[in-house]
Amino acid sequence: MTKVGEKVPIVRSGGILVNPTKDILKEANMMLRVASSPYFVTIMGLLKNHDGHGIIMEYFENGSLKEFQRKYMKCDCWARKVKMVQEIAFGMTYLHNLNPPIVRSDLKLEDVLVGNGFEVKIGDMGLAISRKSSLQNAGSAGTLTHMPPEAFSPRMTQPDEFVDVYSFAITTYELASGSDAWPQLENWNAPIAVWVLGGNRPNLEAIPPDAPAELIDIIRKCWVGEPKQRPIFKDILRYVTELFEDYYERGLRKADRAISEQMDLVQEADETRGTADDGMDSDPWGSLDSDPWGSLEDMSVKDKTVQ
Repeated sequence: MTKVGEKVPIVRSGGILVNPTKDILKEANMMLRVASSPYFVTIMGLLKNHDGHGIIMEYFENGSLKEFQRKYMKCDCWARKVKMVQEIAFGMTYLHNLNPPIVRSDLKLEDVLVGNGFEVKIGDMGLAISRKSSLQNAGSAGTLTHMPPEAFSPRMTQPDEFVDVYSFAITTYELASGSDAWPQLENWNAPIAVWVLGGNRPNLEAIPPDAPAELIDIIRKCWVGEPKQRPIFKDILRYVTELFEDYYERGLRKADRAISEQMDLVQEADETRGTADDGMDSDPWGSLDSDPWGSLEDMSVKDKTVQ
């Protein structure tokens, strides 16, 4: 049970959501379905007031993996990066082995959160769908830079597990390279589909030369154009686990020490400048002290399904 005063992220309904309450409750239900897995953000409660619903989730002080790797992983930390890829693969394997399977359909670094021990968990299940569901205009769902060639086809009516495999490849590429997948394309809405359908993929030369060759090979296998030629997550997890155990398990502590040192350097530089961390909100999560949603009655949703 969440304690008063404990920091938790509060996801508010409203804004750009077409049907705020429905979308928030859909995400809450998806989070409940994966609650038994340690590789997904934990839902801790549900808030409601006159504006709609909000989700209380566990707090991640280190924020998204996108921002974390940009600021703190400019060091020799391949062991931790491979471990993060493994943890994402664990989560996706879990999703795809549910009955019925869940297709996340929009996996990206922005939605992977980093814990205090640098472990990662997958969050934001808003676009996830059950394979028993149908999805109108599925080709427009998700982040354009992470969508596979088949997602741009009007014949696609429902994302499948191979869509997630392609998104995993782009996500792994961005973690390995430390840069966006398509920095050369400024107008995402126009050329990205043409590039991807033409067989183009992000520039592998942007990945540092000391990167594990096996990791690059996994990326190549996962973003091939023909969906059924991509590996399933059960095999991806096996590949990454073998890579980690063979080469990087013993180097994990050293990698984490390098990241911690980088964090100290960045924080010292920020204190010297007298400014907050660039690109990050001062406190985007809120606290149960302030309780912006009003009453916290019936906050716990453990072992319940949101109606």
